Amino acid sequence: MRKKDEPIIKEVKNCRDKTKITFFPDFKRFKMKGLEQGILQLLSKRAYDLAGSTNLALKVKLNGKRIPIKNFKEYCNLYLHDGMKVAHQIVSDRWEVLCACLENGTNLEQISHVNSIWTIKGGTHVKIIADQIGIKITEFLKRKMKGLKTTKKHIQHHMFLFINCLIENPIFGSQTKENLILNEKKFGSKPELKDKFLKDVCKIGIIESVGNWLQHKQSKELKKQDGSAS
Repeated sequence: MRKKDEPIIKEVKNCRDKTKITFFPDFKRFKMKGLEQGILQLLSKRAYDLAGSTNLALKVKLNGKRIPIKNFKEYCNLYLHDGMKVAHQIVSDRWEVLCACLENGTNLEQISHVNSIWTIKGGTHVKIIADQIGIKITEFLKRKMKGLKTTKKHIQHHMFLFINCLIENPIFGSQTKENLILNEKKFGSKPELKDKFLKDVCKIGIIESVGNWLQHKQSKELKKQDGSAS
């Protein structure tokens, strides 16, 4: 940025209390001939992220057309199959959570945003929500299926979490801001999930999915012990 032109600043008609920014990428510097397909897809996704993660009456347009997303729940539906059951809670004006069942999962899957920044690798904000849900379902399973050994980690492998939150002075693990590393005590708010939401989570298929996986795992272990496993 040692060589740069002075910005052109002027008033825009019919644009009161707003700011309009126009820029032109320096394609030559990035050895590009124009906006490539991958970049266009990334910019399009970013526009959809903003439409879904901002809780203001914000109208986000892409190529002149308004993105048809009114809230975070509608944004989450873009990732889900038709007919999937979900548990949803607007925890506060700073936290919103949606949970779906991830069948045959091997790891927790999550789509999360901190201050409208896509945290692709999750972080402490995801952990605090996943732990609350995991503990609740673990307790439920131990009561319902006595003898089955399970942990909250097993539960989380069957969870597809969506989290949208506002964090005070967030600290990320890198310049790309892919994961939040700020201690939960410094969030500026505490997301306490309601009992109704946790009960709803128990009705979306996670209980059955975890139970089937645990029974299958125990069956395989028994077969190994009696030598019948192939």
